[in-house]
Amino acid sequence: MPLQSDYYTKVVLSDKAPVDDSLSSREIQLILGSPTKTAESDLVQFATEYTRHMRMNQGWNTEHVHVEPIEFGELPSLGEPTHIEGELKVWIVE
Repeated sequence: MPLQSDYYTKVVLSDKAPVDDSLSSREIQLILGSPTKTAESDLVQFATEYTRHMRMNQGWNTEHVHVEPIEFGELPSLGEPTHIEGELKVWIVE
């Protein structure tokens, strides 16, 4: 469960290549939470490494990353983290 005292960041990885014959793109959204502020570059590196197998299995060609801080009150319903590494908690959201 998310803690109000933690810092949260939303990281969105997207592949702008068309899926099938449509113009839609693929996207993976992660919420990363930590009791201390983490450098944006470290969060991007973690998110890309953590999702590498998912993206490779889906045949992603290009990757675009969008990072934004998110306040506790703006968090979606998260439940238990998808993954925990040290103090960093990760949720994959739809």
